[in-house]
Amino acid sequence: MEDLATIRKVLKGSHHAFGKLVRKYQGKVYYLCLQITKNTADAEDAAQECFIKAYRSLHRFRGESAFSTWLYAIARNCALDILKHRRETADIEEMTDLASEILEYDPEGSAVSKESAEKLISLIDELPEEFRSVLILREIKEMSYQEIAELLEIGEGTVKSRLFRARERLREKIRGAGL
Repeated sequence: MEDLATIRKVLKGSHHAFGKLVRKYQGKVYYLCLQITKNTADAEDAAQECFIKAYRSLHRFRGESAFSTWLYAIARNCALDILKHRRETADIEEMTDLASEILEYDPEGSAVSKESAEKLISLIDELPEEFRSVLILREIKEMSYQEIAELLEIGEGTVKSRLFRARERLREKIRGAGL
């Protein structure tokens, strides 16, 4: 409800209200873009593009789903657009940066070593996109099955089966890597 009131203010011309939405969601949007692009610079570009597109198309938001779901769909598409244009594979340095950011994301500090985090990221990255995206959205972004289904434009049953398969494959990879 709070987002809808803020959106109404934005549609009436309040730049301050849009700034409020940006501040509320910028961390989550950036992190989602980072998970997709695996590159901090690309994630920043995708997040910025996401908010520009959201601002320009806010009048099209119908409120049928949560604003966050709508915004995350834009973020996902912006990140995927960047990947299409930059099909470069993430190198070891970028994976180290990502591991550091994941460790920094944990406010209590992580007991997981940086090396283990890098290995885990690498194993997640090996999953097929359809499994990886569902796993990240559910386990890291803590989205509901319904939100994931809306974001990816698939059924909730498909979300659950992909998540099950993603967890199974990741479990096998973790055992195989000795983590």
